[in-house]
Amino acid sequence: AFEALEAARRVLRSYGALGTRQGAELMERIGDLLLETGDVDGALTEFEAARNALKVAGSLSSAEGAELHVKAGVAFTEAEDHEAALEAYEAARKILEVEDMIESDLGASVLANIGIAHAKQGKKQEALAGLEAARSILADAGTLQSEEGARLLANLGIVQSELGQEQEAKASYDAARRILAEDDGEVATYTAVGGGVEARAIGEKLL
Repeated sequence: AFEALEAARRVLRSYGALGTRQGAELMERIGDLLLETGDVDGALTEFEAARNALKVAGSLSSAEGAELHVKAGVAFTEAEDHEAALEAYEAARKILEVEDMIESDLGASVLANIGIAHAKQGKKQEALAGLEAARSILADAGTLQSEEGARLLANLGIVQSELGQEQEAKASYDAARRILAEDDGEVATYTAVGGGVEARAIGEKLL
């Protein structure tokens, strides 16, 4: 697959078409593949090239541009560069706010990632704000009852617990467990552990 994508890149380069949305999409796919294989630096190089291509094409301020920033944030997180990850997620949020797309599943994902990036830096109040904002968006959209919603609620529970908000944390964990219980393939992972330990295990698995 990588060889085919590189061949496609050579073709686009020969036509001077790398700085187009098509070129950006191609480099994004290469970046995805590199990230999957553990080549974080290579993935970041491709995502940056893809963002530059969208900028040249006048399409960076779009859902595609926001998604590229998110992917860069994920790669930075893999490299444990949480400050750079936060900058990438904030860039995605800015695009979505300007384009009036923040109230979407993508917006919720961006805000949740911002919250987690803050949590990784020990900024618990900022983490709480990002995760709560993401929860509100998913709840309003009716998509909180999903695997993504369970992951978000579990992460929210961790932060709430670390802030001493034990009652709120329990409610978040319980909600996450209820969602997971609806998926027979997932609930078995957690049924052997009881009480708060079970809830904590869900959160630690997902954060």
